[in-house]
Amino acid sequence: MSKETLFIAAVAEFAKIMKDSNGAEVSQLQDVLQMAETYASGEREEDFVALVKKAIKIRG
Repeated sequence: MSKETLFIAAVAEFAKIMKDSNGAEVSQLQDVLQMAETYASGEREEDFVALVKKAIKIRG
């Protein structure tokens, strides 16, 4: 799979976690963050990484 496809998978997983936010675990968000950081390749992707970090901080 391409880096872009893997990044999009991280975005989709984040959306799924947030939709089911009652059961969202910080560990799941950490997995999304790791994937997003690994495959981010531009400013928009870095903005998403920052969003995930904020979500983790809120869930803390």
